Amino acid sequence: MLRRWRDFQQVECIIFRNKTTTVRMKARISTDNPTSLRSMVEAGGGITICDEFSATDSIIQGRLIQLLPKWSLPEGGYYAVFPPGRHLPRQVQAFVDFYRGKLSHPTLR
Repeated sequence: MLRRWRDFQQVECIIFRNKTTTVRMKARISTDNPTSLRSMVEAGGGITICDEFSATDSIIQGRLIQLLPKWSLPEGGYYAVFPPGRHLPRQVQAFVDFYRGKLSHPTLR
């Protein structure tokens, strides 16, 4: 049973490349694509760390389970960066508004 971080050293994990952890995880697969990462884990390829935003539907539908519900990574953020002094096209504003709405919904915490 996985109860502590050091327990993860004993199981196959799938890691998101270019991310830093303080726990050495045994990994036979790595990817830089979050969708592929989630798909491999859902198919039984191992365990991983993923953000709640991309895992929520899979958890609700029973395709993923949360192993350490009291533990979380430090919170990050999403940023939209625009060139200075330019008019923001309507399509770009619509895109930003869409994701702002999606990201403001409550998570599974």
